[in-house]
Amino acid sequence: MKLALVSLMSFAQLAAAQTRTVFAETPTFTASRTGRFVVIELKTPHLVLSTSGRAGGQTSAVRFLVNHQSGEANGEMNARTANMTRE
Repeated sequence: MKLALVSLMSFAQLAAAQTRTVFAETPTFTASRTGRFVVIELKTPHLVLSTSGRAGGQTSAVRFLVNHQSGEANGEMNARTANMTRE
């Protein structure tokens, strides 16, 4: 439980330092992006099928779905990739 709280606090600190972009907002969910995090906030109970090691399986107790886009290249990586394809 303590580890989850630390992770949530780290995400909250990160979110406070970056701009949040809302993709969609409906009565049942909000989809947004903060930096490399895509966040779905479930406003009503949803049946979720998850592969999470902590809360995996089928549940309706999930309020947030979070995905970290770790595979996205930053500007420096894009430049390296462009140089590699030219060689």
